[in-house]
Amino acid sequence: MSLGTNIAGLRQRAGMSQDALAERLEVSRQSVSKWETDASVPELEKLVRLTEIFEVSLDELILAKPPERAPERAEPAPVPSEPVAVGSRPMTGARLAGTVILTVAGVASLLGLFLAGVGILFLTVPLCLPGILCLVCKKRPALWAVWSVVLMAEAFLAAAMGLAANNLVTYLWHPELLKTDPPAAPWVSGALLVADVLMILWTVRSFRQTVLPRNAKTVSLAAGLWALRLVVLPAVSRLVIRKLSIRPAAPTYQIGKIMNILNIFTGLASLPLLAAAVTVTVLVAKKRKPL
Repeated sequence: MSLGTNIAGLRQRAGMSQDALAERLEVSRQSVSKWETDASVPELEKLVRLTEIFEVSLDELILAKPPERAPERAEPAPVPSEPVAVGSRPMTGARLAGTVILTVAGVASLLGLFLAGVGILFLTVPLCLPGILCLVCKKRPALWAVWSVVLMAEAFLAAAMGLAANNLVTYLWHPELLKTDPPAAPWVSGALLVADVLMILWTVRSFRQTVLPRNAKTVSLAAGLWALRLVVLPAVSRLVIRKLSIRPAAPTYQIGKIMNILNIFTGLASLPLLAAAVTVTVLVAKKRKPL
């Protein structure tokens, strides 16, 4: 039995696809396919990593040598266990967090509805979103839940006080605004900017094991994301504002309200776009390990 045939057999026995094995080894799926067809041979570092993944020795991996079996011993009779309901899932940390968040949000909604009326639901119901993401997302539930919290906080601050992360840059260019804005405005804007940077770094780190081949498709994807963030989104925002400013007979308060909603939307859309652009760029540009 060749090395490639043995790798393919061990992978199938472990119930892994070529994509899953390639992701754990930080190589491309084509590399795994070449190994299994004996078109190439993995380097020693990858061979050692394969033994750890498949839980076999190096001899078993390379020579297809069966492991020495210890003399069989009589096993005790299995203890009958409680029947497990069909379709039940273990209570993981993410599911527990999601259950707690939904419970707290539900209680807060009921109390708010009883004490303050229906209007309070606009603040309490969105709190259910992180809990739903913890329950629904199978991969990186914590990342997506925190993303939802950050975006909701930025939307609330932008709608209620007109504060955003980019306000800090505005204060640097126009310090006279500090005299008219609330004293806490620059600190809140700075905190939002730090939160945005940390979320982008967390997203990049979370996807560090993902393998993206460096080809025309992935480079075009990265370029498209940057174009959406730096060109398309600002251009659409400026176009809408210009159309509103020259619109005849439009009440001033309506124009101001629409522009406020537009600023909130573009602010919320720009952060995920920036995170996606940075993440894809890092994955495409990172140094490939030799096969």
